[in-house]
Amino acid sequence: MAEGKKLIVKGKEIRVKNIDGQEMFSLTDLVKNFDPSNADSSKVLYRWFKNPDTLEFLAAYEEAFNPDASIDIEKEFNKKYDGRSVKEYVRVTQTPFMRSESGRYGGTWAVFDIAASCMMWLSARFQVWFVQDYRRMKELEMQGMLSHKEWKSEKKVNSLMEVLRFEQDELEAIQEKRKKLK
Repeated sequence: MAEGKKLIVKGKEIRVKNIDGQEMFSLTDLVKNFDPSNADSSKVLYRWFKNPDTLEFLAAYEEAFNPDASIDIEKEFNKKYDGRSVKEYVRVTQTPFMRSESGRYGGTWAVFDIAASCMMWLSARFQVWFVQDYRRMKELEMQGMLSHKEWKSEKKVNSLMEVLRFEQDELEAIQEKRKKLK
């Protein structure tokens, strides 16, 4: 995906851009789209980041894909209330897998695997949809079927998928109610 594109997941737009040659997803958008009523996505991202499972995942990810990293992430960032944020993590570790940018179009950005981990923490169902839509978009791009101009029509396909998912959710809810009535 080229810089400036958006992935549509359940009718929600998630910004995607190329940072230092890596495709990164806006964690800020993920959090805002998961709970639009939450005015401060930075607090939600902070809670995700300070989760021991998240730190363990980030440490394992750095160890696997950035073996030159010389910091013990779990030990360094393990203190739950030390105020150290994702921005501080990026600065201290110099990780190539995340970015934190200030300003109007800024936010917290991460590669696909880390974004998927964040989504799992937010909602397993949302994560499944994200992975499905991302794979479908990548397949279309690889087949040369999805150019920049075709993203608009792809939005229509995503909108249709959103309607179908909503109807599937409704059907599942009805089935659950039927089970309870029996």
